[in-house]
Amino acid sequence: RRDQPEGDVAWVYFGASSDPREKVSLLSGSSFTSLEAARAHLNRYRMYNVPFDVINRKALQAWQQRLSTVAIEAPRTTRTIFYSALYRASLAPRLYSDLGGAYPCFDSSRGPNVTCTSEANYYSDFSAWDTYRSLHPLLLVVAPSVSKDMVKSLVTAGTQNDGLLPTFPVWNSDTRAMIGDHTACIVTDAILKGLFADDKRTALLGAAQVLKNAYSSRARPGLASYRRHGFIPLDDPVKNMAGHSGEQVSRTLEYAYNDAVASAMAYASKGADKTEAGRKLSERALSHRNLFDPASGYFVAKSREGRAPPFNRDKIYKYLTEGTLTHWFFNPLHDHKCSVALAGGRARYEARVLSVPPPLPARAPCFLSGQALSRWSHSSWAASVL
Repeated sequence: RRDQPEGDVAWVYFGASSDPREKVSLLSGSSFTSLEAARAHLNRYRMYNVPFDVINRKALQAWQQRLSTVAIEAPRTTRTIFYSALYRASLAPRLYSDLGGAYPCFDSSRGPNVTCTSEANYYSDFSAWDTYRSLHPLLLVVAPSVSKDMVKSLVTAGTQNDGLLPTFPVWNSDTRAMIGDHTACIVTDAILKGLFADDKRTALLGAAQVLKNAYSSRARPGLASYRRHGFIPLDDPVKNMAGHSGEQVSRTLEYAYNDAVASAMAYASKGADKTEAGRKLSERALSHRNLFDPASGYFVAKSREGRAPPFNRDKIYKYLTEGTLTHWFFNPLHDHKCSVALAGGRARYEARVLSVPPPLPARAPCFLSGQALSRWSHSSWAASVL
């Protein structure tokens, strides 16, 4: 029981006898808004006196229903790996609202204990840099109703965040802990695929937030340099409150992709002003080419004057995010044809893909389309990930 003032640590201790036949049942209730809401959640089960085995059976049925949305034919080991991954893909982002729809408001300027209410389930903890091109496109297919609530939660957070989509919203705050503007990708993908065909208000709000992010240095640290030079030079330290400072090459590559996404959103929004915005953003989406070094065949760091420091393609530098120049070569996912040409043709491009060692940053080739890889190369990479 926790009746102490806010901020105190809560803990519970209980013991059981050494009799292996003894069963201990523990009911708990939780809430992000109040102790009263947590008690209400707990009392919901007490009221109906639901036995543990019934709760357990319903939980198993719920998971069975969720995982059975995808059926595969494969050896048992492969199926175990696949469904284990699908299970883990269902754990986050997590539901943040209470049964009545209350949740802590995203805008912390209102105060730490101010709650808002949502008609839809409100989700938080979007590790967007890791999930925008994998988890969220998957959820659109296997769990569209959940995906819809998640995307609506992002747009709702945006309305409480000065009209800007939070770029890496965890702990229900705009941490900006990673680079890129990838919640904009999640929202754009959902809108353009018709998820909000019956909810024009959310679609319009989301589109406006995506385009506002594209011109915001708060959403995209280093954006002023990116627009001025066509890339983010090493001279710009790009200070970030969450610790990911610098990383100029990786930011340039990701902002170029984000611009391609925002351009698609602008064109879909229609109107002469949106068409012009789409055109300008599509031009900006080619900014990554400004960092390409023909002599080495990689996207490299440059100063304002265009000078590149010496580098080792397989070494991690402060101007890169969690990877090497070898890994980041494959990042411009919106410009496959150019990347293939820069590599010297498809055969050489595929050879580079298959030569990449398999640590985490090498996951990028999994997302390359048929424009860049043959079906065999793509399936080979996917199989290696499984």
